[in-house]
Order: sequence, then C-alpha cells, then structure tokens
Amino acid sequence: MKKMILVLVVLAIGFFPGVLVHGNLNITKVGEWGTGYYKDVFIQGNYAYCAADYAGVDIIDISDPANPRRIANYDTPCHAYYVYVSGNYAYVGDHCGGLQVLGVANPSAPYWVGSYDMSGNYVGAVSVQGNYAYIVGSFSGNNGFEIIDVSNASSPTFVASYNVPDPPGAPYLWSINDISVDGDYVYLAVLMGEGYSPSYGELHIVDVSTPSSPVFAGKYTNLGFPRSVTVENTTAYVTDSSLGLLAIDVSNFASPALAGSYITTGCRGIDISGNYAYVSMGGQGLQVLDVSNPANPTLAGSCDTPGFALTVDVSGNSAYVADEQGGLQIINISTPAAPTSRGAYDASEAPLKVYVRGSYAYLLNEYEGLVVLDVSSPSSPSMVFRYDTPVPQDVYVNLNYAYVADKTGLYIIDMTNPTSAAAVGHYAVTGYQRPHGVDVMGNYAYVADIVGLRVIDISNPSNPTLAGGLDIEASARRVDVDGNYAYVTYDNTGSGVLVVDISNPSSPKQVGKYEVATIAWDVNVIGNYAYVPHGVGGLTVLDVSDRANPVSLGNYQHQDYLEYYQAVCVSGNYAYVSGANHGLHVINIANPYSPTLAGSYDVPWASQDVYFLDNYVYLLSKTTGKLHILRVNTSGFPPQINVNRFGIKFGAEVSGVTTGAQTLFISNVGGGTLNWSITVDANWLVCSPVSGSGSGEVTVSINPVGLSPGTYNGTITISDPNAGNSPQTVEVTLEVVGSGQTAAPFGFFATPGDATIVRSSIPVTGWALDDIGVQSVQIFREENDGVVYIGDAVFVEGARPDVEQSYPTYPNNYKAGWGYMMLTNFLPGGGNGTFKIHAIATDMEGNQVILGTKTIICDNANAVKPFGAIDTPTQGGIASGSQFINYGWVLTPLPNTIPTDGSTIRIWVDGVFVGNPVYNQYRQDIADLFPGYNNSNGAVGYFYLDTTQYENGVHTIQWTAVDDAGNTDGIGSRYFTIRNTVENRVHSAQRTEGRGGSPWPPIDIIDISTPVEIKKGYNQRIKPKAVYPDEKGIISIEIKELERFEIHFFEPGHKNST
Repeated sequence: MKKMILVLVVLAIGFFPGVLVHGNLNITKVGEWGTGYYKDVFIQGNYAYCAADYAGVDIIDISDPANPRRIANYDTPCHAYYVYVSGNYAYVGDHCGGLQVLGVANPSAPYWVGSYDMSGNYVGAVSVQGNYAYIVGSFSGNNGFEIIDVSNASSPTFVASYNVPDPPGAPYLWSINDISVDGDYVYLAVLMGEGYSPSYGELHIVDVSTPSSPVFAGKYTNLGFPRSVTVENTTAYVTDSSLGLLAIDVSNFASPALAGSYITTGCRGIDISGNYAYVSMGGQGLQVLDVSNPANPTLAGSCDTPGFALTVDVSGNSAYVADEQGGLQIINISTPAAPTSRGAYDASEAPLKVYVRGSYAYLLNEYEGLVVLDVSSPSSPSMVFRYDTPVPQDVYVNLNYAYVADKTGLYIIDMTNPTSAAAVGHYAVTGYQRPHGVDVMGNYAYVADIVGLRVIDISNPSNPTLAGGLDIEASARRVDVDGNYAYVTYDNTGSGVLVVDISNPSSPKQVGKYEVATIAWDVNVIGNYAYVPHGVGGLTVLDVSDRANPVSLGNYQHQDYLEYYQAVCVSGNYAYVSGANHGLHVINIANPYSPTLAGSYDVPWASQDVYFLDNYVYLLSKTTGKLHILRVNTSGFPPQINVNRFGIKFGAEVSGVTTGAQTLFISNVGGGTLNWSITVDANWLVCSPVSGSGSGEVTVSINPVGLSPGTYNGTITISDPNAGNSPQTVEVTLEVVGSGQTAAPFGFFATPGDATIVRSSIPVTGWALDDIGVQSVQIFREENDGVVYIGDAVFVEGARPDVEQSYPTYPNNYKAGWGYMMLTNFLPGGGNGTFKIHAIATDMEGNQVILGTKTIICDNANAVKPFGAIDTPTQGGIASGSQFINYGWVLTPLPNTIPTDGSTIRIWVDGVFVGNPVYNQYRQDIADLFPGYNNSNGAVGYFYLDTTQYENGVHTIQWTAVDDAGNTDGIGSRYFTIRNTVENRVHSAQRTEGRGGSPWPPIDIIDISTPVEIKKGYNQRIKPKAVYPDEKGIISIEIKELERFEIHFFEPGHKNST
C-alpha cells in the first residue's frame, strides 16, 4: 500500500517558535528544503543574496565559490524579485509585498527590520544609494519610481515620486524594467506601448540631486525592448532583448547619444567590471563583452548555464548569475575570453510529489526529476542524489528501488545506496499512455495513466514488462493498492474512484465505482476505508468493504470555498491533507461518519502533496519550491520507542585495549509512559542499565576477553509491550585485531584558515578517528624549538556528518568532529604576533599523530569589534529543561561601550534569533582579566532557553553583539546537544547529579524557624539577604546555573553565621 502507516505516534516536542494549535494537535515546523526560482542576485563580501520569488531571500555563503552553501532564508510576504544590499541591510523588492528591509549584520540570521507599503501597487526594481532607496512601481496616475528615506531602516518614509510622462500621441508608458542610480542621477530602462503590446524602448535620466524634487534631465529614444541599465563613468550600458548591448554616452545628460553597440538578442541583466561587460542571456547563459572601447563592444567569451540567466553580479574573478530554475550559478571569469563554471547552489525546486522511507525523502521535481534528501536530521535536510527524468509525475519507494511514474514511462532506480543510486530499468509507454501515478505490490507496479491502469511486471527490475492493463473512459490520476484491489482516481468524464480487481495481474477488472461532485485528486486506502480528497475543500470517507458498492460514510467540507484538497496520507485517527490555500489540514477520522478538523498549519501559497511517517509530516509547496517538515503532537497515543542511533562500532586489541564505553539515548516520542527493557545476544556486549521508565541513557561497553581476531556482530533489543513500535534494535559491530596490529589515528585540522588574521575568540576545529578510539586531541603552539600546551579539544557528537558518512566502520564516527574555542587575547604579547598552532591526536594505544598546523596572525592591539565567549552550554555539552541558562560575556575595546540593557546582543539557536540576554552582570574573573573596559564590571549576560521547544539532538548556538559605535561581531558559536526526558519536560528545574559524599563539614541541627542569609555573585560589597522558611520549615533558594552564592547559617542563640 502506498501510504499505509502503521505507527500511530508523533513527537510531543517543538522546534521553531510559533506552534500552531487546533483541537488536540500542536503542529510545529522543524525544517525545510528547497527554494524558489532565483530572480536576482547581489554580492556583498562572502555572501550572495538571492531573490527567490515565492520563497523570499536566500543567503548563500560563497567564501568557497566551488562549494557555495545556503546559510539562511527569510520568507518575504509575496514575490521577492529584486534585492539590493547596503551596509547591514538588504532591501527587497517584494512585488505585492512592497519594500521589505531585512537586517543582515549576521548573514546567517536575517531578520525583519521594516517595510514600506506600496498601497497595493507592485514593486519593480530597487536601487539604494546613501540614505535613499529608489523603487520602481506602478502608482496612481502613472508608472514611475518613488524615493524612500531609509536612514531609519525600521521606518522607511516617503520622500518623493516621479512619474514618467506619456509622450504625445498613441504611445504610452508600458513599464519601467530597471533603475540604476549613479551620483545625482537616476537612469530608467523604459518600455513604451501601443494598443495592447509593448512597442519601443527609451532610456530616461532623472536629476535627484534634490531627493524631494526629482526632475527630468534627458532621454535616449531609439531602444527596442530594454531590460536593464548600469552606468560606468560617462557611459550607460543598456541590455536590450531585441537589439543587444547598447553603450550610450551620457556625458551630456540633456542629450544622450549612442556610442556603440553589440547586436544580439536575448539580453537580460548586466554588470561592468574593468574592461568587460557581463551579460546574462536568458537561455543562452552568460556572455562576456569587451567594452574597453565603448564605441565597439565585442564578444570575448561565453558560458552556458542550466537554467534561465536573469541577472548577474561580478565580484573578484567570479560572475554570479541568478539562473532562475538553475539557482545560483558561479562562473570563473579570471580569463574573460574563456569563462567556465566554478560552482553552483541549486535548490530551486518545483516539487510535485514526496515519498519518505527510513531516513530519506524522495522528491519529484518538475524540471529535475528525482531528488533524494537525507532527513535523518529533520531540522537540516540535505540533498544526497538527483536523477533526471523527462516529465516526472509520481514516485513510490519499496525495498531497494524507487519507481518513478514519468509521462514517458516507468523508471526503476536502484536505491540500495541512496547517495549513489543508479537507474536499472525503464518501461516506455506507447500511444497515449502518459503515467500520472504509481503504486507497487509484490512483483508488480500499478501505473495510473491517461487511458487507465497498466500493470508492469518488475520481478526483473532491469527489464520491466507489461503484464496487463485496463482501459477506462477517463483519465486515471492516482492509484493505491490494498490486497487484491487497486483504487484508481479518475477525471475528464466525471470524477471519482474506481475499484479494480487485480487478483489476476494480467487481467485487471473494474468491480466498483464511486463518483464525487468535483475532481478526485488522490486516494489512500486503509482496511475497509478509502479517503478521497477532492475540490472544493472536501475529504470523503468511503466504506469499501463491499468493493462492488463503495458508499460514503462521511465528509469533511472546508468552509473556504476557494480551498481544494490535493493529496492525503492517513495514519491512525488522522488524515493529513494538503490544500491549495491552507497548507496542511489534519482531519480527525476516528469517527468516519463525522470527520472533524483537528489541526492545521498554514504555508505560503498552495501545497501539492503530503506524507506522514513516524513523527513527521512532509508537506510540499510547488509554488515556493519548498518541502516543509512539520512535527505533530497528539494526545492519547501509546508510547513510542526512539533511540538516537541504530548502529554502534567498537574496536579492540587482543592485548586488552578497547574502544571506550558509548552512550545510547532512549526516549519516548509518543504518549503515555515508556517502560523499556534491554536484552543483548552476545556475551561480549554489556549494557547498563537494562531497564528504565521514560527516557534514559544506556552505557554500552564491550568485554572482548578471550575473543580471537575477527569481526563480531551483536544486537541490542529495546522493548516495551505497550509501545507502538516495539521492539527496536541497535546493531553493534566489534572488530578485534591482533597485538600490535592497530593503526595510528588520522584526521584533519580544519580551522582557522592558514595565515589568517584573527582577534579575540576563534574556533579551532577539525576531526579525528582511530580503529580503536581517539583518546584526545590537544592544541599546542610553537615556542622556540618546542611546543606549549594550550588546551584539549572537545569531541562534539553530530558536528561532522560528512565524516560519519565517509568512515562508516570506525568507532565513534558520529563524534569525530572536535573543537576548541581559543581566546587569542591570552597568547603571548597580549595576543599579538604570529603563532603556529599544532593539533595532535593521541589514540587509546598511545600513538600520536600531528593532524596539521595552522599559522595565525593575532592582531588584538588593533581590535575594534566586540569580543567575548559563550560559557554555557559548553562545546558539545548537554542542555535540557525549559529554563536552561545560556551564559556568556561580551566586551568591546575602548572607547566604545556595549549598551547595558543587552538590547544589541542577540542570541541565535540553529540560525534563528531567539532573544536578548540579561546583561550587565558582574563576574570577578572577567573584571580581573580585562580591567579598564567600559563594561568590565558588567560583562556577563544570561538567557533562559526553553530547550523543550527543540528536538533532542545536536543544535548550534551563537551570540552576536553591536557596540555603541556600530561595530559588530560574532561572540563565539558552538554545537550542543539537547537531551530532554519526559521528566524535565514536566519539571523545568535542571538537576545536577552528585558524585557521592559531602565536601562540607557537619552542621548542627537548626531550628526550622531560623532564617538563612544568601549572598549571590562575586561582589563583596553586596549585603546578604535573609530568607525565611515556609510553614513546613522549607527554605527555597533560586539560583542560576553556575552562579556563585554563599549560604550563611545561624547557630541557635548566636548572631554569628557559618
């Protein structure tokens, strides 16, 4: 069955703020993949800001042009068509959403700052110069542009507007296609129209030396279809899709004249760098023109792109092309005559269907076929494979194969290893057979096509053959197979569901039918019920126990008459339905006669498909190009066993050296109480404890005494008879080697970059592995002929999934990544000078290897930016509870100051802004180490982080700070693990486990009525405060994690305290 889900349990925790609640469901977004088509690109520093249509703005890290990566997205209200970055702000032309201003001081965490409402008019191109934004749009009376004061980015204000006058006679202004600002003048690429179509183009020049009073300066009239304009010195370069590139002399604003041209067609965007014009050419990619002589531009070179090249921005020796469905294309232009592709970021999707199996989501992209995503970490899905099919329609995954229904036939792809899959078979359709849907049962694939149902024999995946078929007088859309029956939705001549007997695959026969009033888009069959979503806004529940006579039991009809449901996935008592206007609807079908809305989650624009598996809903939006990953919390569900890993590797030497104990975390992601127990099937495998209630950590170790060299396999089984998914198993592998046969550790020293200039705190990172285990990675610095120890790095679980994937057989591969936050201020010379840093790994046997060296140039003497560190959570540390205290400290060099209210210190978790700390707290060690700074006596801040709103697993936390002079910098970042149990979701207080014994001298029994005095912090001038017991004699004291405090006990009859 295509979507028969037996697991009924979903997670009970959240991730991003903004849980949507309806009925008994909480629905929370935890992650997403994909983006819209890239319409525009702007480069600033190491980042590309891409206008991604319905998906808002993507920010791409291009520090390594060969491997760009998206670090953030901000979803604007409408269509992001244009983007311009100036200073710490990105100005987005959002079509019907007006001008949106985003804060991008920290590019990994953009946030909304302000907006300018266009009063319903559309925004076209945007340009910014100084304190003013120039916006093309359609305004009352005519087309033109507006000048907006953005000196206060949070409150952009109108200054003036300029309307392009219609010329005498029939022509009228059709549109303004681009705007460019150079000095005191604005240049407009203007398209005029006659009748109902564009006619010719003009270049208009407007004097904006007085922003409140723009004045026409001149124009050039002999253009065809101008697309964009940019100005270099006294030449305006205009791309014209019908005439090519025109170089226009604007030295005399009142009378611009043609200087030269390069004749071609299809020109779009342009950027000038040196003697070359870089022109995006739509379907022709990028062309490089030599404009050293503007009177005679000539073609120097070209480079095709996979999509449709709209705009281009040049930085250094790279041209960055917004390539629409091709994403961001990066072209190497170090040799302008021979530009070549350097790299690309292409997550521009038009997703149609999604199927999830195990740790992978299989997406069908309208233009790029099958896309495989690793969703083992739902908060950060990553693409691992693509396979292009011409016109994909549907996908089903069974065992080791993916079956793609394409309008050209059925593709069979071997997914044994999803990261390196390969097509193994193809069944080509004939005539008018155009597949729309597919389901698989046994050795047969059932394909719904434009003329009916095809049954394909897939017993030999490399040679699929037609086994049988059934033609119908309609177009089949989707198919779901249950036992001996296929349920097929159809339309064209009416619409509904056909019931087809497939007990004989070579001769399928229609045995039943149910018609709906509108189009039946999908069907999901569970037992005797078929769930059919249809427009407008309906979900019908059919009783199909009598296959010859399906009957409607109940129907849920949405109140929005514009809503229509497109896909459904049923699990337990809920049907998860994708809708055209409302994203996800979850319908309670416990009573099939009266389905009710249990919950909903809105996403921008329409959603095409939905899939539910285990704890997550996977919701597709073709319009925005995104896969939304949502988590649902329901009440009244049985326990669900969840383990943090399904495989553990150990190594051992016969002489006795072994991999250290490893940890398995068990949690309940369902309802009720999980009472788990553990059994093992190997004598050498040891677990402790072997039972527990709720969530818990299990220590897994080995005792290989007496084992000969070889490979040994064992299984840990976790059971609870009341859990919906019991039992769960964890495979354990032990590799025993002979004495003296072990290998040395290996790895990589990754950051900081070699020969980089650094200040304040810097992350020192890399990875290391060993066949037995890495005991330590230590950081040293060179001094004279030796090295001086700096500190031990911390191994961080989940920090390097790439290493885990590349070395699957090594112990502790899931925590190969290591890190050390080095405060360079404490290096010799006050943290100034050149230092060579060594990273040395030592394994369990004592073998040592230098992982690498890095030379750093410390320049703290010239530091102007804020600096500091995050204290908690520790690197790779554990956080839990609803009031985990995140500590850090921030200073800034003199004469500047960090505002004491903490308003300019921002805290980010997983790249999402979560709040500001309580700042201006005294800590003696910071005051002693950094005396004389304006914030020395109040450098510490803290923030209460509710970790229960996040999934268990690895996360990132970062602080950023801005001082009163506008200097900004990151104040460290680190990985940490959230590990919540049922108990600390209910009780927010954190617990510190004792080690036994007491460090305190014995204290006499004290009268319960006697108060104590409490003194917090390091400041000796603070007087203790008396705290009195309650009516039960209990004294409650509330402190922050790591906060220093003194308790003064009073002996009966004495004033002195101890």
